[in-house]
Amino acid sequence: MKKQTCSKPITNTKRTSVLKELYITNIGEDSTLRIGDTYAITPYSLVYALQRKIPTFRGDEGNFEPYSVFRKDIPLPEITEQVNLNIINENPYIHVGRVKIIATSVAPVVHIGSNCIIRSESRTLNIRQFNSTSVP
Repeated sequence: MKKQTCSKPITNTKRTSVLKELYITNIGEDSTLRIGDTYAITPYSLVYALQRKIPTFRGDEGNFEPYSVFRKDIPLPEITEQVNLNIINENPYIHVGRVKIIATSVAPVVHIGSNCIIRSESRTLNIRQFNSTSVP
């Protein structure tokens, strides 16, 4: 598999993002807000949440290894051919009036500007253990 690369854009293909208003109520853990051009963004997050009706800690918990979701490789697309691209931008600006975001969580990216490479990974496992002796 070829390594993911990104060449610098030709001067006349570069575009400028113009955003009039940005409203973000909450940016959560491992979230990224980037304003401006970026070469690479690589957010990453692992979450393992164990919830019990009666909170107890046995001492051997909190290890990702027993859960296959954290051990599996995430496949990347294989680049097998050369792609030639010719871009003609009639207008060098991208105009956006308003972006409104209520909340972000677990490794998302809010990006305003140009980006070359983004590789994001988020793995979540929630375990809920509730003992119930009666049926409602």
